[in-house]
Amino acid sequence: MAKTMEYTPLDEIAKVCISPDYVLIPRAHQKDLADALRQSYEEFWPSGTHESASFGRIVNPASAKRVSGYINESKGNILFGGVSEPDQCFVPLTVLTDVAKTDSTMQEEIFGPVLSIVPVDSLDEAIDFVNERYFISPHVPCFTYFPSRPQPLALYVFTRDARYKEKGRLRRRGQIL
Repeated sequence: MAKTMEYTPLDEIAKVCISPDYVLIPRAHQKDLADALRQSYEEFWPSGTHESASFGRIVNPASAKRVSGYINESKGNILFGGVSEPDQCFVPLTVLTDVAKTDSTMQEEIFGPVLSIVPVDSLDEAIDFVNERYFISPHVPCFTYFPSRPQPLALYVFTRDARYKEKGRLRRRGQIL
């Protein structure tokens, strides 16, 4: 599972719209996932992504700077990656842990090799998170709403429990894989 999750953000370099930007995971399992992702990363790129001939680059410096900005502004913890070279169109595969739903990486599609791990306390919280279209701004009266991150085009459910798969269908739109 970790290898699948880690490989798919690489599709974003080619701007594949169904590559994941974030992972919702039960809070108690976040460390296990982080450990598995780190191990997978070290297997795929023992010398890191910068030296890899198989790791792609971002299409242009402006796009690399935009993606790098999301990482730099994030309040999440960098598990690995994070140091970009926008002038060289290089943004390393970056995994962030303990990412809040208001984080810079959660506001829109990233189109870069960044994966945010968002811990949740229940399946219902995860479903609400995906279905949520608005957030309350801390800078305006509490009943003013602004559009938040877009609805995902695809939802990848990694579970053996059919109840979780079925409950995942409660999303408003998109494909469940």
